[in-house]
Order: sequence, then C-alpha cells, then structure tokens
Amino acid sequence: MAIIKQYNRKFNITYVYESESYWDPDKKQSRSKRKLLGRLDPETGEIIPTGGRGRKPKNPESSSPTVNPDSNKAIQKEQDDRQQQICELTVTVSKLKDELAQAKAENQQLRSALGKLKKQLDSCSDTCSNALN
Repeated sequence: MAIIKQYNRKFNITYVYESESYWDPDKKQSRSKRKLLGRLDPETGEIIPTGGRGRKPKNPESSSPTVNPDSNKAIQKEQDDRQQQICELTVTVSKLKDELAQAKAENQQLRSALGKLKKQLDSCSDTCSNALN
C-alpha cells in the first residue's frame, strides 16, 4: 500500500489517498484502488479526515427537528409584518411614480418656455445689433 497526494487546482486543496495495487486478470494490467484519507493541511502537513466523501457525519440528535408552536406563531407574525410592509411600500412606490410623472410634465413645460425665451432673446439681440450698425 502507498500514500498518494493529489492536488486539486480548482479548490487549492491537496487530498491524501491510500492506494492499493492489484492485478486485473481480465485486462492483464495492474490496477489500483484508492481510499480517501482526507485533506492535507498546508501549514502543518497533517492529514485532516474528511469523512469519506468530504461530508461531515450526521448527528442523530439533530436529524429530527422539533416543532415549537410558539415559533410558528412568531414566524406567522413576522410574515404578516413583512406583508404589511410590502403593502405600505407598494403605496409609496405608486405615489412616487405619480410625483415623477407630474415632475416630468412640469419639466417639459419649463423646457418649452425656456426655448421660447431663447428665441425671443436671440430676436432681441439681432434687433439690437442691427440698430447699432
């Protein structure tokens, strides 16, 4: 048996395997079986077990969640509060959209008036320059 270190560039982790070689009579080649031992700690060089497939073992005590009726009420109250906030925000957004539409209309009127004033100013300056010449 041999210890094999394999570096994974994607995750920047070195995994350590136990490799056992054997002869495959069907293919007439040597083959190897690998068993994951864990990760290699880059600072200390120690092998950190990963639980076989990298998953942590399940804790049987925490596998069956307990349901607390008070927590259900708290969750329902929180959902109701959030729904109320959503309604209030929806009304606020609607009001702001109306204000924006009014501001755009007023802006358009002011631009139009400004354009007319510019034309009058140009006309006056042309008249004054002609009078001086």
